[in-house]
Amino acid sequence: MLRLPVDKSSLICLGMMSGTSGDGIDTAIVHVDLSNAQWTARVQASQTHEYTQEMQHLLDNADRLGVADVAEANFLLGQRFADAALDTMAEAGLSPDQIDLIASHGHTLYHDPPQCTLQVGEGSVIAERTGCLTVSDFRPADLAAGGQGAPLVPRIDALLFCPPGSGIVAVNLGGIANVTYCPDGDNVIAFDTGPGNALIDAAIRDLSKGARRYDKNGALAASGDADEAAVERFIQSDNYFRRPAPKSTGRHYFGDAALRRLQEIRQFSRIEDLVATATRITARTLVEALDAWVFPAGPVKKVLVSGGGAHNATLLSAIRAGLAGVPVEPLSQDGFTVENKEAGAFAILGAMTLRGIPGNVPAATGAGAPAILGKLSFPHVKGPQR
Repeated sequence: MLRLPVDKSSLICLGMMSGTSGDGIDTAIVHVDLSNAQWTARVQASQTHEYTQEMQHLLDNADRLGVADVAEANFLLGQRFADAALDTMAEAGLSPDQIDLIASHGHTLYHDPPQCTLQVGEGSVIAERTGCLTVSDFRPADLAAGGQGAPLVPRIDALLFCPPGSGIVAVNLGGIANVTYCPDGDNVIAFDTGPGNALIDAAIRDLSKGARRYDKNGALAASGDADEAAVERFIQSDNYFRRPAPKSTGRHYFGDAALRRLQEIRQFSRIEDLVATATRITARTLVEALDAWVFPAGPVKKVLVSGGGAHNATLLSAIRAGLAGVPVEPLSQDGFTVENKEAGAFAILGAMTLRGIPGNVPAATGAGAPAILGKLSFPHVKGPQR
């Protein structure tokens, strides 16, 4: 009979995340120590599994999918996630029997809070193909409680990376940029600031006709000239940047649609100038969000950056220039890196779900109550039933 590992003082959890950039699946095997009130965690192994061009094309065009396509994508991605999990276990020298649970965020096809959200990557397929108990579909519980369904990582940020009173701000530069800051033990400030890589990536994909997906090391932006007037008009024309938290957004808003809004403001003759302008928008909206809602709440000693945007030297340079005097450093702690942080965070959120502990931060998401996140999927039970 299958038993839930709810009484163990430590768990080995495998977290998986497919970010809004749609490049692939990040995995992380995390040892979570639950023996005291201050949980600790360390990453044993992590990988990135790139999507095939066919899968990238499917996810890039999610807004054009019909119901049958979405249903097929849900099961197809479940298989991809299962394969990624098994590969990571093998790399770490672990068998599925040694994994207490898999926690899979899935891939966000659509996120329009507070109305709805949709993540695909069927948890039942992951559980069956790996033989592991699986927690998936984390966001709907928060929306059902009146929240935005995002950001969800702040619970883990506050626990591990920017604890209350530390003066550290955690910034994730995924497809969407988000921040977490805990000025004291009673407050958590966390929200999506706007585009992370989404707008830059949309420009690269559009102008290269899909041949390229991102600005490697920020090289294109570095060779271009940002149009400051276009940056100003783009920011001033969008009320999202002036809305106070709680707020969250998605690639459907700050990806291709945002690129079209920018190109309506100005038609760029050089791809370098367009990418430079998109990069400046991303940096400036992040800095202005910190200026408006984080810095007034308490002293900031350091900004810890994670996500794919942490590899964009031009973007980081622009952020550092806007945050003059505040160190901006890539995350590196207990095996957590800029690449695996979110996958690792969902591994811990899965452990919280298994223990019946709410994983959302209502102050960050706007939910009316704490919510236990995710849904459990079980592998087939081996042996005789009683």
